[in-house]
Amino acid sequence: MDIAIYAIIASYTNKTSSENSQMRAKIIADDISEVFHRYLGDLVMMRHYYNKCNREEFMDFARRFTDDHSNKYAYIRLSLPDGDNFHTLGDQKDSYQVKTSRPYNYLVMQHKEVSVNSAHKSELVDYDVYSISVPVRNSRDSVMAIISAVIPADVIDQKMFLAAKDTTEYYILIDEEQYIRVCYHGRAFNTTLKTTMGARFVDAGDIEAKNKQSAANGGSKYGSAVLH
Repeated sequence: MDIAIYAIIASYTNKTSSENSQMRAKIIADDISEVFHRYLGDLVMMRHYYNKCNREEFMDFARRFTDDHSNKYAYIRLSLPDGDNFHTLGDQKDSYQVKTSRPYNYLVMQHKEVSVNSAHKSELVDYDVYSISVPVRNSRDSVMAIISAVIPADVIDQKMFLAAKDTTEYYILIDEEQYIRVCYHGRAFNTTLKTTMGARFVDAGDIEAKNKQSAANGGSKYGSAVLH
């Protein structure tokens, strides 16, 4: 997996609190890793099925599977070598750009076995999602296709929220491309980490004045929440 977890600890001067928070971060990280591996197990099963059937049969199977596990999956996506992609949400439009996606870069260009995307927006559902992808190939494919499990971000976020204590300001999931998911006091947001992990959280209210000043000067907004 290419995602790590960090805890930003409020009580920097209390060694015991710091150690406890760091231990809690490790427990959460292990738990989240186990969740991703369970999804990966489902994807490996789907890969075996894909190798034995045609696309229509596979999508029928994937729809039945996601219907039976609707509390676990948002949808399943099949991305074909020619750039087309299919999903299990009926006729809803999906403008997913296969050949510019992170899974395509990781699985096809870099020949990796699995790709995990940090929480991101999807055009098909009205909530944040994670996705975990594996490569597939059979006699019908000239190059690698990709099967992706798209899962609600809450599956992961709730584990971080529930474990947070007063000694911890917030938790961060960060991947090797420096794209992060921050979970803080019952809410979460995404951003790109441009500084070191020593950055401090700034809540939305703290930057409202900056946004107004920036807008007055013709500049762009900083966003709803930032790290600095």
